[in-house]
Amino acid sequence: MKFINQNNQHFHHVELHIDHREQQPENWNNAKIPKHSTQPHYTANSKLFREYIGAESDSVKLTDMPINSDVKVHFILAFAIDYANGTTNGKFNVFWETNNLKPADIVSIKNKHRNVKVAVSLGGDSVDCQHKAYFKPKSISSWVDNAVSSLTQIIKQYNLDGIDVDYEHFRTGPNTFSLCIGQLISTLKSKGVISFASIAPFDDGGPVQSHYLALWEKKGRQIDYVNFQFYAYDKGIGISQFLSYFDAQVSNYNGRKVLASFISGGDGGLMGNNNLKPADIASIKNNHPNVKVAVSLGRDTVDGGRKAYFEPKSISSWVNNAVSSLTHIVKQYNLDGIDIDNENFRAGPNTFALCIGQLISTLKSNGVVTFASIAPYDDSPVQSHYLALWKTYGRQIDYVNFQFYAYDNGIGVSQFLRYFDAQASNYKGGKILASFISSGDGGLGPSNGFFF
Repeated sequence: MKFINQNNQHFHHVELHIDHREQQPENWNNAKIPKHSTQPHYTANSKLFREYIGAESDSVKLTDMPINSDVKVHFILAFAIDYANGTTNGKFNVFWETNNLKPADIVSIKNKHRNVKVAVSLGGDSVDCQHKAYFKPKSISSWVDNAVSSLTQIIKQYNLDGIDVDYEHFRTGPNTFSLCIGQLISTLKSKGVISFASIAPFDDGGPVQSHYLALWEKKGRQIDYVNFQFYAYDKGIGISQFLSYFDAQVSNYNGRKVLASFISGGDGGLMGNNNLKPADIASIKNNHPNVKVAVSLGRDTVDGGRKAYFEPKSISSWVNNAVSSLTHIVKQYNLDGIDIDNENFRAGPNTFALCIGQLISTLKSNGVVTFASIAPYDDSPVQSHYLALWKTYGRQIDYVNFQFYAYDNGIGVSQFLRYFDAQASNYKGGKILASFISSGDGGLGPSNGFFF
């Protein structure tokens, strides 16, 4: 459905595994690395993160990706398609962007991170967003022979570990599909070409499900993961509805690892703003004693539109209202701190300093928060307001989350360090935090510096 990003942006489709025996919403508490189990021998505490990359963006690098050494990580190259000027009956060609996803890149990331494996996804929705990627074999035997031969070559050339099946359009019936794909997976596994295989169906109420369920019935034991496209459901579903859908697909694909999925910045399925409630925060903090959660105040705009101005009617009324409302929010959500990120002002630096300083002091003295941070960046009015706050209340501020990514794009390490030294001098004595934005357009990017 939504594997190909039409806007040439960094593609994110993330698969998270939930233990289908428990089916508890608690698994959402650690959204990037949830608990999963294996089949048939369940391993209670193993973790898996999967991400599709390489569709339509030649700027994505494997080194850009956050990799947790405690988590199994699968990067899935999207896509290889049996298509040239038309369908090629199982003779697969590479259609992912190879500028930064070459064989050497894959070897390097796997050597550096032993928990990383890389797979290739077959099919997808379309070829270059123009032609539908149809599953159209001339015969079962010829398609399987061609697919085994061409994919073996690609997998060995790129040092891959597995395949993912993501055909979404069919010009043959479910039985032929199941025989072709089933024999392909079995052959590649028996020859030692791949160590795992997954499928990526979605609930279309028609041909997609019928084809994949036929495959599952015949070859389910050969399929290691079901990357079900839950983001193909309607936008904005809640957790209870998501779990209802999840239970339905666990029933359909019984006996293997069904992965929960979402697409960042997408328009379907369970979205992030439905995914963080007081119980979620309490649970992740209980499960991970080293985790603390804060709330950031302000930001640049409201819902990406109107500017979010700092505009108090008076110092006392603003402080009283802020203390009252934030105390309620902090207690309701079991938070630990606040972060100040006001970026637009209709009050002077002195008023800002007094309002924010009194807010932080009061919340700390009342035992509502244990830490506070500020998030300035190198802009004249922004800096003047935050430096006035720092001058008066610097001892109350625990961290300076300086927005170094607000500097020009593509700076090197030496320039970054000069900027860092300058801000360490401005906010003398404070804990200055280095920052970058993983998919943004400013500052020191992961590919240009020392982040890994």
